[in-house]
Amino acid sequence: MIAPLSVTDFAARCGAELHCEIDKLLEVSGLAIDSRQVKPGDLFVAIPGVKVDGHDYLEAALERGAGAALVQQQVSSALPQLIVSDSEAALQTFGAMTRAAYDGILVGITGSAGKTTAKNMLAEILSRAGSVVATKGNQNNELGVPLTLADLNNDTEYAVLELGAGKPGDIARLCEMARPNIAILLNVAPAHLANFGSLDAISKTKGALLDDLPADGLAVINADDPRVFDWHVRASPTRCLTFGMNCKADYQAIDLQLKGFSGSDFVLQTPEQDVEVTLNVPGRQGIYNALAAAAVADALGISAITIREGLAAVKPAPGRGGVAVLSPDASLIDDTYNANPVAVRAAIDVLASEPGRRRLVLGAMLELGLDEEKLHAELGVYAREAGLDELWAVGSEAAPAAVAFGEGALCFTDTSELITYAPTLWGANTTLVKASRGAQLEVAVNHWLTGGEGIC
Repeated sequence: MIAPLSVTDFAARCGAELHCEIDKLLEVSGLAIDSRQVKPGDLFVAIPGVKVDGHDYLEAALERGAGAALVQQQVSSALPQLIVSDSEAALQTFGAMTRAAYDGILVGITGSAGKTTAKNMLAEILSRAGSVVATKGNQNNELGVPLTLADLNNDTEYAVLELGAGKPGDIARLCEMARPNIAILLNVAPAHLANFGSLDAISKTKGALLDDLPADGLAVINADDPRVFDWHVRASPTRCLTFGMNCKADYQAIDLQLKGFSGSDFVLQTPEQDVEVTLNVPGRQGIYNALAAAAVADALGISAITIREGLAAVKPAPGRGGVAVLSPDASLIDDTYNANPVAVRAAIDVLASEPGRRRLVLGAMLELGLDEEKLHAELGVYAREAGLDELWAVGSEAAPAAVAFGEGALCFTDTSELITYAPTLWGANTTLVKASRGAQLEVAVNHWLTGGEGIC
């Protein structure tokens, strides 16, 4: 934290009732919602969940040194308590108070695909120029954003926050806390479509990142997205920079050499110079992410050499396209963290560029609403036309993809049946496993990577 926070001041801000035994001079120095991650002096926020209730873990938080707990009802514990009607809302108030005390640069990143990779790329570049706080993993929602904000301190020069949206209005609510100086809008795709209803609704929600940028702020937007002109208008009068590969942009990638799942080489064109870049992140989406990160870094005065070195240092995050070599002629690609139709098409393009026999293991793309069957079937056609040799569909939602793919396709009811059929991977040189997280295909990946000794 930037400075210890008085529980009295915090209670006044969020309308908390101080437990009668609490020391009104008590200060907290950090924030946690998981008792296992509590550090001495932290405020432990008890969030009531569907499966786990944080109120059951006050003693565990106390044992790890928590200074106080934020609760919705008093708990029998020696840990000092602040009582509120909504602990999640109070958590966000904590994040907003920390942000208000921070005077460094805060970059907010949103989009339907690529947020985590773009965040990792920009954080890697900026860390070579100063102190950086960045979203851990993909803690990009109403619980994760305040946790990241609480990590800001007096030495933090740059903050890089990933902002996610699962329903209308989410980005606006997150921006009320984060108040970014710089915004990156990567793309819009049919993710969480069941909650939004349309791509326009997704664009409207994500575009809220541009609404309240400061006069001296910066918007970085994708010139190849058809909504780029709408975003320009929405960001006005804030300065805008664009990135892209197909349309004229301030930051462009030319002379692309795509190397399958190994990454790519390209020339980054900036307004001042050309820079040769090597990425260890696969596909065109990886290049788009790199362009966005480079645009922000360049605007902040980071040297071209530092940008190039930072981009080259980034590797795929777990579950996001990493390559595991199973044998001299067989590789497994774990891309099980998330999936939407645009991201799956991009992954198919990379898989199709690999030599030898290529197999797609496709699990459900969740939250697609009424278009679920149609969108899965379209991917089956796309995979067949791309020249893939096999498509294994896992789960009833993904089955239309196998039907549309035709010869070379198999359907499995669930991950257990898949593992029973294929206890080890065989018959393909490259196997890509792609699905939404809820499909739990990482169980199969773990099984295959451990030689059949994984959890199944």
